[in-house]
Amino acid sequence: MKRNFYTLMGKKLFQPITSPKLKALGIKVTKEFPAANSCVWSTRWLNEWTIHQSGRFLTVVEAEASATESVFYFLKDANYKNVFLNPTEDIIEKYIYEQEETIIVKTLLTKAPIQQQKHLSVPTLEKILVDLFIDKKLYVPFQGGELINIFNTVYKNYGINITKMLRYAKRRGKGEVMIEFITKNTLLKELVD
Repeated sequence: MKRNFYTLMGKKLFQPITSPKLKALGIKVTKEFPAANSCVWSTRWLNEWTIHQSGRFLTVVEAEASATESVFYFLKDANYKNVFLNPTEDIIEKYIYEQEETIIVKTLLTKAPIQQQKHLSVPTLEKILVDLFIDKKLYVPFQGGELINIFNTVYKNYGINITKMLRYAKRRGKGEVMIEFITKNTLLKELVD
């Protein structure tokens, strides 16, 4: 693997468009918990890369471990609907995708690749790809052939820092499995050689 290798030639950098609702949520969390690292994103962003367009979306709020539970109760107290804290597989199957929009509060790993977007922290493209690959139960609509399509579409259109992506996958304990997935199934295999 080439160190700090990017794919950029003619490709754009990932700068997601955040809806006013997502922006407001992220800013509220940041203001309430200024000392805790956090990020927000929406699975709506994935529709740009998928074949099957989802009609049910997750808003993902990640905060460092010491603040995760507090963020959950803060959102519940602020009257946000359909908020779940680190949902189990059973909860995901029964409730998560029953709603049009659900908020998932989960723990943000230390050194997770996030980026600043004005007053908001959002995940990098590399983090989203790794999370989709690893958190199969949470992101069930984006698995199988759809996951391969997402990786290939992202590769064709965006610059990817493969080193950053694999380092994060390794921190999550899935570095080797991710390399195997990439080399066997996706166009990114040329970056891993």
